[in-house]
Amino acid sequence: MKNIFLVLLVVSTVLLSCNQNNVSITEPTNEELIRIIPQGNEISANLLKSLKVELKSAISEGGFEKAIEVCNLKAMPITEKIKNVSNSNIQIKRTTLKYRNPENAPDEIEKVALDHFQNLLDKNENLPDHFVQKVTKQDIVKFYYFKPLKIENVCLGCHGNPENMDAKLLNQISQLYPEDKATGYEDGDFRGLISVIIPE
Repeated sequence: MKNIFLVLLVVSTVLLSCNQNNVSITEPTNEELIRIIPQGNEISANLLKSLKVELKSAISEGGFEKAIEVCNLKAMPITEKIKNVSNSNIQIKRTTLKYRNPENAPDEIEKVALDHFQNLLDKNENLPDHFVQKVTKQDIVKFYYFKPLKIENVCLGCHGNPENMDAKLLNQISQLYPEDKATGYEDGDFRGLISVIIPE
């Protein structure tokens, strides 16, 4: 764990040194991890469960076109609801380099974490269940909890190879998400992260 963190720290220092925002990433203490990890686990599990319930209902009701509609109209409000129920001071989002909704684009800290998880996969290493960074910016400390997400077979209807996707569905996606980058996946691919930002 120490070696993984040191690699991440070096990468993050290089990435963040250019923005002149006095950002540093350090390893949380055991006491901090004991506090942060259960919160991150619970919040990310609640978000995933809520989104899956909505998507399964939509697919059974109207197929993948209905699921895209649900994602477009309900994903953000569901995320906001989980945030408010958990703690209004936290921030939650799903993030990835191949986002569909630009609001899910990663910030600089999240980019470092995404690269970290991808590097593990490139080395054929298993992804950890979660990862926590302690981030200090202008003397303000926040903890970034990350939960990795992988593509499941049911996801391929909307995120798979465009050549295998319904033309009407592709048109709907392009209308709702003109900047879409979220296709071309295969079952089991790394999709991105749930990012939970918890204040000190």
